[in-house]
Amino acid sequence: MNRTGIKLLLFLFIISWMQQQCTQRIALTATKATSEKINDNSSSRINKLRNNIVADAEKLINSSYKYGGTTPKGFDCSGFVSYVMAKHNILLNRSSHTQVKQGKQITLEEAQPGDLIFFAQSGRIFHVALVISNQNGLTKIIHSTTSKGVIYTYLQGSSYWFPKVHSVRDVTTLAQ
Repeated sequence: MNRTGIKLLLFLFIISWMQQQCTQRIALTATKATSEKINDNSSSRINKLRNNIVADAEKLINSSYKYGGTTPKGFDCSGFVSYVMAKHNILLNRSSHTQVKQGKQITLEEAQPGDLIFFAQSGRIFHVALVISNQNGLTKIIHSTTSKGVIYTYLQGSSYWFPKVHSVRDVTTLAQ
């Protein structure tokens, strides 16, 4: 084989190699784009779910408190969050001290609309609330209280509720 033949062979090899590299990059880019689209859709779906949970909870503001209550005629704290979540196919246990074991534990700083905050006294869970917003160090919750029924509370502004925060749970992962 002469020099021209070797140069031609080398040239064809380089072209073939470059074509293969481009094909791999295109496939990798397409895979990455598809993966990002799936993640965006999943994130968008969860955000929509969170917004819908909050909207449904807010429709119940000023509902009466009723011990053991699970309907708009009267709610206790766990009955309120169970009722709201059930509208979104998130099935929770009936009591706050068992609900605290459901979903994924997160920090208060990570809390997003639709997450649940649990409160304890002497190590025992006694109350649950739903996060409405959590921005700039202020967490707005909605919950059913014995004295006022379903109300809003700014957690960090409450000398009663804030010191009793036990844990925060993301239960949106339980949506069926």
